[in-house]
Amino acid sequence: MSGGQHRARLFGLCGTGYSSRVGLVVTGLVVLCLHGSLARSQTDSYREALERFNRGEYLQAWVAARKAVEQDGENVHYRRLYGLILAALKQYTEAEENLRRAVLLAPDQPDFYYNLGVVLFDQRKEKQALEPFKRALELAPNHRMARLYLGRTYHNLSLYDKAIEQYRHIARQDATFSWTNYYLAKTRLTLGAEEEALQGFKAEVTLYPRNALARVELAELLMKKGQWQAALEHLRSAERTAPKLYRVHYGLAKGYRHLGNLERAIHAARVAAQLAPKFADVHYLMAQLYQEKSQPEMARQEMETFIRLRRLYPQDSPPFDR
Repeated sequence: MSGGQHRARLFGLCGTGYSSRVGLVVTGLVVLCLHGSLARSQTDSYREALERFNRGEYLQAWVAARKAVEQDGENVHYRRLYGLILAALKQYTEAEENLRRAVLLAPDQPDFYYNLGVVLFDQRKEKQALEPFKRALELAPNHRMARLYLGRTYHNLSLYDKAIEQYRHIARQDATFSWTNYYLAKTRLTLGAEEEALQGFKAEVTLYPRNALARVELAELLMKKGQWQAALEHLRSAERTAPKLYRVHYGLAKGYRHLGNLERAIHAARVAAQLAPKFADVHYLMAQLYQEKSQPEMARQEMETFIRLRRLYPQDSPPFDR
């Protein structure tokens, strides 16, 4: 759940269980449902907003949800949906405001605390996000997405032992729960345990072959071990799954360079640069590639771009998933 593309952010659940298999993992937004008497009590505006939200039509959903909230600002379901739509539109301040209101209106709903925690997390307000994630788990100890996000929050706060504790807790409940092996491996990697991280990424890819980020991380470690062909296989698989993930193309560029295929390396690097305009390091790589290709003027231009981007966006080099 990386930041930008592939951030693994699930905002709500349909039904009473807490399974990672419910929802749309790519966007991080889970399909919401209407149940029984709740369905019969909603306005047409709310129904339209819900339907459009579930289809990913966020601007149209926003118009309908705003109308529903104007009709009844104390309806907790209207407030929650409006907050989720605002979050999908990256209007985090308003999203936080509406989700906090939803929590006040329904303080016994674990998903509402979880929703609020995700929005705070996405704003990099990790210290504030701790409380709603913990509250969600007090109300629903088996809420695995809340626990996964609590682990991610601890990781970002450099509380690695606590992060590992949360991931292990999930694994004891369900060893196949999506993203658990991935984030546990990320924490292991941060702590320098590369072999354990390697096994974790392999486990995630085995369980979820379409997890492109896990394949990218696995490929990076395989490259460090000199297993270039294996790394490229994972990157090509990730490219088929997530062609717009710039890290895939950046990895491919490094792999092709090592194998001496400069043309394919430059092409892959250019795709990465197009997908991530603020990513300085790919231009440094292209400068090296052009130098090796005996094109000094192109190398000079890429190095200048690298220096300029590093000065402009020091925090976005590289802007990998969080």
